[in-house]
Amino acid sequence: MKKIKFIVMALCVTAISWGGCNHNFEETPVGETPVEETPIDDSQGVFPLDNATWTEKVRLANGSEKYISYSLRGDTVFDGLRRSKLYCCPNIEQDYSELIGFIHEEKGKVYFRHQKGLGWSSDYLMLCKNDDTDMLLYDFTLEKDAMYPGCFTIDGDAFLFDTDTVFLGNTKRRRFRFYIDSPIPFPIGFYSYIEGMGSPKSLFGPIETIDFLTDTWKRLISFSQNGEVLWPSPFNSDVQTEKIIVNKAKK
Repeated sequence: MKKIKFIVMALCVTAISWGGCNHNFEETPVGETPVEETPIDDSQGVFPLDNATWTEKVRLANGSEKYISYSLRGDTVFDGLRRSKLYCCPNIEQDYSELIGFIHEEKGKVYFRHQKGLGWSSDYLMLCKNDDTDMLLYDFTLEKDAMYPGCFTIDGDAFLFDTDTVFLGNTKRRRFRFYIDSPIPFPIGFYSYIEGMGSPKSLFGPIETIDFLTDTWKRLISFSQNGEVLWPSPFNSDVQTEKIIVNKAKK
């Protein structure tokens, strides 16, 4: 498995239109004076359910790279539950997005369900479960030493090592750090997720299958909500990510 080196912090401003995925990218200077920090905020819930965007970099088996995005906008009700609609833009330089599934939160646990007919082998997702039922994505109720209860894509089981706090924007949120019981010596915290955003590796980090044999991978570049970039945050000096270099989309 190839180690991914993070290069330099930059903020990626992404804006997705309701009809597609028009993105404007503006580089935010590093080292700007941040606004006053706030204490841990539990009022916003453990996971965003609307107006949220995850932008990710994808490396394909042929060595090419592209940027995609996932966005939550709008909701629907089925099986007695209100669910947020998750759209995928398979290339942020194109004005197109497709409904790929639904996310809902219940008692501190976040679930994903495929859009019927897409399945795990769609162009957008390769997940560790192939069915049309609710799949556990994140569990924010776990206590120390508890095992992550969902399907897991790494050879081994993940156990909660500890929780600490990181900044999402200028707000402190809890981060769940795991150790992995595996023949492969993963470092503690290789797998983690954060309240209000999820995994800092990718939206589907816990349950998404990555083909290491062909060096295919995805990684999170930025997370924003209500038009504000919250990750990476200038408050987190130890968190770095790569700068996006793409042409600005036409307005």
